[in-house]
Amino acid sequence: MIKFLGTKPDGSPVFGFGISDGNVERLKKGMPIVVDMEQMGLSGEVVIFYGGTDAELAIIASEMTSEDTIYREQKRYHEG
Repeated sequence: MIKFLGTKPDGSPVFGFGISDGNVERLKKGMPIVVDMEQMGLSGEVVIFYGGTDAELAIIASEMTSEDTIYREQKRYHEG
């Protein structure tokens, strides 16, 4: 896995997380990737996990977080 914190041409920040085939296989086996953002000078964690459907993702996310967590579905980049 590679990760980066950079700047887009318009000056806005961009975070990138690139995962390999091995990472994908581990994700499909239910092994989430936890990124410690302190390595990038920020606080908190990013958790990358896999599910077959959005409903499955919501269940997995609820198992990792407290009851007051707010979930939002995001418009997919490739959908414009």
